[in-house]
Amino acid sequence: MSTIIEKVSNSRNILLEILNEYDWDISKVPILSINEIEQVYNIENNKNSIYSSFGISAGCNFVLTHKNIPTHKLHVIYYNMPSGNQSSVKVTKSLTDKILNLYNESLIDADDSIIILINEPMSETIQKINDSINIFLQENYEPSDKIKEEMKNNKINMPKTFFRYTTIFDIRVFQTNLLNHSLVPKHYPIRDKTKINHILESSNAKINQMPGITRNDQIAKIIRLVPGDLCKIIRHTKEGGETIYYRICK
Repeated sequence: MSTIIEKVSNSRNILLEILNEYDWDISKVPILSINEIEQVYNIENNKNSIYSSFGISAGCNFVLTHKNIPTHKLHVIYYNMPSGNQSSVKVTKSLTDKILNLYNESLIDADDSIIILINEPMSETIQKINDSINIFLQENYEPSDKIKEEMKNNKINMPKTFFRYTTIFDIRVFQTNLLNHSLVPKHYPIRDKTKINHILESSNAKINQMPGITRNDQIAKIIRLVPGDLCKIIRHTKEGGETIYYRICK
């Protein structure tokens, strides 16, 4: 059985591999050895740290910048990890307040998104907590003028749900890269509204006619699909070659 230090180390490496492929700049995140992970994991949290309420292992957290929208940041946070021989503290509704506090106290920027890694299986209760967090975060939210300017300059038209969005994962999801599994076809998120409309027109289809992929599908979560995104799926078979499918995230 893997130790928590090994789980954290594996998850960091796998997440960086995946996020780099999906337009996040990983160049400023240090690659740490197991020994280095153990050292930063056990550093006592500074009470003034923005992560002080998230428990031990804050030194393992990291922040990424979007390659095409540099104002947008993605925070990866290890939450309630075990200390010593103790077990992890269970996720409760208090996580909602801790996440909202990061934004309300301007500890992170209003447009930033978050990935939360926990050391317990995703239950229906935890998923409901995750959904409620995003409802609160998206309420009356509008991307900043700086975000809009960067999208305009780079000819990107992302939906507002791409920003200020939180996803909770069991840390065990990132012990291997599921996207590289031979049975998992390539998934590409299409968020740009103009590109989505072009695909619908060329397919002679309306948005509500597209087959769906739920936002809580494991692969959908990993590539950070949100409702309204289109997912391009490329399957390869010996008999049929390459086949392209589209799914709308619901």
